[in-house]
Amino acid sequence: MRFLRKNNIKKTVLVLSDLHLGAGEYVEGRPNILEDFHYDKELVDFLKYYSSGEYSSREVEIIINGDLFDLLAVPFVPYFDDEFWSEEAALAKLKMILDAHPEVIQAFGEFVSHKNKKITYIIGNHDGEFIFESVRKMLMDRIPEKDRERFI
Repeated sequence: MRFLRKNNIKKTVLVLSDLHLGAGEYVEGRPNILEDFHYDKELVDFLKYYSSGEYSSREVEIIINGDLFDLLAVPFVPYFDDEFWSEEAALAKLKMILDAHPEVIQAFGEFVSHKNKKITYIIGNHDGEFIFESVRKMLMDRIPEKDRERFI
């Protein structure tokens, strides 16, 4: 079974899906019952693990298979209406999420800063607002400019 030897692995592909990062545990000082993601530290540790040690020189690609962010569960308006789906609303909701999970966003940026590390982001049904270029730009502005080409 020589083909199963660890040293023959040229690339590691990891698929993350439906993490649903939301606006955080608290919004405006009140508990946020819509927040489903409570594992910031674990996700940061996961990203560090796959960019160091035995993976430091190996090619690693993370495929985010939709719904890293949950823009549907952000307490932005009291009810769904046309305002909830606007580009401006999408930017406000994403900013709330990014501000609520700064360590995670920083860890994604650090991950792609390592040689041979790449992230491919596939839009899901809870983060469909990424169809807006301005929303994609807001996320990419949190990734160091020199590393953005590896976050697609």
